[in-house]
Amino acid sequence: DVFSTIDNPSPAVGDTITVTSTVTNHSKNYDPEEIKVYVRMDDEIDDWRADGKELNTTKVSTGVYTVQFKVNPEDNNSHIYEFKTEVKEGVFSKETRVGAALNYYEVWFHRLYDTRADEQVDFEIVLANPFLPTDPIKDAPMDIEYLASINGTDVQGKMNGTTNDSGAARFSIHAGNEIDSLNLKGWANGTHHQRFQGEIPVQPRNDPVVREPSPHGFDVIPQEPQDAYPAGQDTVMKFRAYLDGDPFSGNIWAYFNTDSEMLKATNISTDSGGNFSVDIVMPQPPQGEWMEGVNAKFMARTPHDIESYMYWFMVLQYGTNIALDMAFTVDRFVIGGSAAITVNDQNLKGDRVYAGALPYNGNEEKVTQDNVEKIMDSAEVNWSYLTKWNEDHNMITLKEKEPGKFEGSLVSPKSWEGADKIFVYVMSENESNGEMHYGAMLLKPGESGSSGGQNTSDDTDKGSDSPGFEITGMIGVGIMAAVFYAIRKRRERT
Repeated sequence: DVFSTIDNPSPAVGDTITVTSTVTNHSKNYDPEEIKVYVRMDDEIDDWRADGKELNTTKVSTGVYTVQFKVNPEDNNSHIYEFKTEVKEGVFSKETRVGAALNYYEVWFHRLYDTRADEQVDFEIVLANPFLPTDPIKDAPMDIEYLASINGTDVQGKMNGTTNDSGAARFSIHAGNEIDSLNLKGWANGTHHQRFQGEIPVQPRNDPVVREPSPHGFDVIPQEPQDAYPAGQDTVMKFRAYLDGDPFSGNIWAYFNTDSEMLKATNISTDSGGNFSVDIVMPQPPQGEWMEGVNAKFMARTPHDIESYMYWFMVLQYGTNIALDMAFTVDRFVIGGSAAITVNDQNLKGDRVYAGALPYNGNEEKVTQDNVEKIMDSAEVNWSYLTKWNEDHNMITLKEKEPGKFEGSLVSPKSWEGADKIFVYVMSENESNGEMHYGAMLLKPGESGSSGGQNTSDDTDKGSDSPGFEITGMIGVGIMAAVFYAIRKRRERT
């Protein structure tokens, strides 16, 4: 096996990045016949044909190898980097990836509606300078490409705009009321050129809309879908099939599988209204795991052709404990500023540790076992962080300054002014044993906090820390589970 770590996931221009790869055989360090490390940048990462540039490896000890990569000190563009370690032994091969990002600006998506009107999605892209966060980036041109998923059909487009005195550029997309996601990528062009990208959940999670069927081709709409299903449970899943917008009456082939096994393959007849159901025993996650993704594929012979529809859902192992035991500190979270965050835990040595913050205007005063999901869901639906390395949620990767001590800075744009509170959280997952930990607190603007002690400020109430939770119901099924799932899938990609 092989795994890699990176010492500087958020480099500055001129920095040197060191990637350390460890090769093991039966849990013992091992020197393979061949080991190579490649670096790819930006759009090369999405091109499977691009191997990238091979770097020189240095053997440190048995099974331990390093490479170094120097960030161009004269580069004015942001970049994302992917470092792939490839190991070969005879006919067998293994690979692993880690990533880093050179960022000049922080970029945020801000939703501008509570309940969206038909045909229109209004939003802002907000820029913040992490080095001078109190100074909005004004008059910066932006070029955006978007991919919108509308009733299962992808619609592409391009837009451009310029930031105002608050560092925000406003956009509108006319794409129908049934849009359910928005994938953005583009460049913000101030003194530096900043790349950004991310997939945005457009429809408010707390106001679900049953989408209309596609007017073209074969479509399947889940009835009474859940965020996740309990592992091992015998579940009847209900669906409704359509052809060209009308109920489809006929035979459907249904296939359910995980990445490693076929769960069910069956032929089903729909009724006159297109309704059908599938009885399936939800899989158990692999040993040491607590969640699993399931793919469902439906196929039907139509007058057009043999057509198919894909659907994905998540299975969770309830009873799994996610320990909310990470001690961390936040040094005075000022909106429009940069707040230092520190995690100090010797049990996390060598782990990847993440941190994030979001404005929160809800009624909760403290984070508890019962409300952590509600708080994060409410906060994240309005704001999404777009300056990142393959990260699916509003997180930065903290740098391990010394064994077990992780540090980083959380930057907030001035556009957050007016927020009642800030929801701050940290997360970690051990790569070898799968243990998951996190911590969370609510702070008022200007407040400092510690999850293991008293929070302090000159003129505000005390902050709050929170206990752990066990996945026994909806707690952990939505946002928290999705974040940990994103961390795990990102590690598989990187």
